[in-house]
Amino acid sequence: MNVDILPKAGPRSKPLTYRWPESLGEPEVGMRVKVPLRSLVQEGWIVKVGEEVSKFNLKPVRSKIGPGPPANLVDLCFALAELYRVSPSYFLQMASPKDHVYKEFRYNREPPYVMRYGHEGGSDPFQLLETSKQPVLYWTPADGSLIDVLKERIDHYLFEGGSVVVIVPNYLRVREVEKALDRRGYVLHLYDSDWLDIASCATKQVVVGPRSAVMAPVADLGAIVVVDPLDRSMREQRTPFYELWEIAKYRAQFENLELEVVTTMPPISVLQSVKVMKAPKVAMAKGFGRVYLHNSFDFASYLEVVPKVFDLADRQRQDLSSDLDATLIVVFNKKGFILRVSCKSCREVQTCESCGSPLVGVTAGPHVGVENASRVTLAKERAKLTGLYCSSCNTAYPPVCGQCRSFELKSVSKGTQKVSQELQAILGDKVTVTEFESLEGEDFKTRFDVLVATESILLGSLKASSVLFLDFDQLIYPSSEGSTYLMYLLSRASSVVQGSKGSIHLQGRHMDSELVQDLHKGKTVEYIKGLFKERESFGLPPFSDAAKLDQGSAKRFQSYIDVTLKSGVDLGVFVGDVDDQEVYVSASSRRDLLHAVRSFEQDCRCKIKRLELAPRGVGFL
Repeated sequence: MNVDILPKAGPRSKPLTYRWPESLGEPEVGMRVKVPLRSLVQEGWIVKVGEEVSKFNLKPVRSKIGPGPPANLVDLCFALAELYRVSPSYFLQMASPKDHVYKEFRYNREPPYVMRYGHEGGSDPFQLLETSKQPVLYWTPADGSLIDVLKERIDHYLFEGGSVVVIVPNYLRVREVEKALDRRGYVLHLYDSDWLDIASCATKQVVVGPRSAVMAPVADLGAIVVVDPLDRSMREQRTPFYELWEIAKYRAQFENLELEVVTTMPPISVLQSVKVMKAPKVAMAKGFGRVYLHNSFDFASYLEVVPKVFDLADRQRQDLSSDLDATLIVVFNKKGFILRVSCKSCREVQTCESCGSPLVGVTAGPHVGVENASRVTLAKERAKLTGLYCSSCNTAYPPVCGQCRSFELKSVSKGTQKVSQELQAILGDKVTVTEFESLEGEDFKTRFDVLVATESILLGSLKASSVLFLDFDQLIYPSSEGSTYLMYLLSRASSVVQGSKGSIHLQGRHMDSELVQDLHKGKTVEYIKGLFKERESFGLPPFSDAAKLDQGSAKRFQSYIDVTLKSGVDLGVFVGDVDDQEVYVSASSRRDLLHAVRSFEQDCRCKIKRLELAPRGVGFL
């Protein structure tokens, strides 16, 4: 008996044929095995089982590792690999358990599954790009009703007779949902720690997990429920840069499943195909906490803002009857979208003369003649500022202070640990400042005065009197399309402060954006109405899907587009400036973009060397 196996580190989407020893039992599509590949032994997945005897002397399969994804998910992984232009092993790894499971296990499948998109399948994966079913969208207010809506939707589908997969942004939310559903009598499994229990479960079940749970091996799956698809954790930040929402939509279409979204703030891509919308905008807006604006031009630094905010939060805590986990939560972006630059002489943060946004420090590599220098010397050379740059209006500036014209500039880059130390010094010993990243599970039994954390803390179930965003302007200026995401962060913060019972504080140096001013003037309801009105018009930009190519492929692709235009065929694709270091290609839809790429490779008989679909920072939601 022969089997076709896709090695984990083998050629792109090219299965290899091996001989199946009878001593290993009966093979099954999706099973993980070890096979010889060149001089190594590689892990792989069985993608086809054949009965014919080969005339060639095939290498035998070495051993079985354990069960893998069922045949239908193997089929889907091949289709996704074609759409995202990666090896099917990328998605097969997502659909497999992280730990090797040596227990014998077989799926209960009576008729043999016939591959449609997989190895030697006859269907075109482009069929998954066509919308065959409209998803259901539930808007929930920011006052904590999201879990209630989630429970109602799970009860509905379990009553209908099918299992449910619930996908949440990260493991903090997984534990939150698990705790909320644990006492309702569900057969509850977590992905992927309960992978084998999920695959072998013969009854209705609820599977909860992060974005990889979209590949959960559920036999009688009826619906996929996505919680907060707008969260950044729902997007893969490396190649192939996929959106979880897209993968969930493709699987729902592939298996004819129901797809629902439960969120406080939906992305544009969801609004394009909604069927049901609940929770009116006014009710959603009323769930927001009171918003206070702190412009740091009025203070020497944020250290003078925090004590005033803490005093207000402490008074609010005394008026609240419910138990709180913290008095004040300070949110600071540890990774930093903008590396600020300040002057050593006048301590002025360098800003753009045109738009007033903070400038980014530009550094160069090591200078000639330091090849044999020490690591310390190399680090100092790399840290030297060679210029300043405004990411908002694409303007370059010399490394000179715009206030006192001094050349003594320094980069300002802090993390949550440094911020917590500074806050502890300014607030004194009577107030305890704790960094959230350093906490262990047992530490949550006590109440905290001040918690310093990144925006990930807003994804949990902690409750506080107030939430303070430090350097909120850094979240505004890097992305001109970030209004929806900023409103999502504020919605999560309102959930932390229990809606109108608490307060939200925004601190920054350049807080003149429309969003901040409307929040400061108490026009939250009007702003949300306007935001939704804009989204309801679905006025997407002319080119909404983007990809990034290498320069060599971009030049050949541009020539091909020009030839097709002269012949009267418009592929609907726009290629950016090929002289740039990063060449972007845009199209009105993912289907048009991939169709143009496929036509180019077939007509020119050449492969694009490097193609990144939806690269990070381009066309975000």
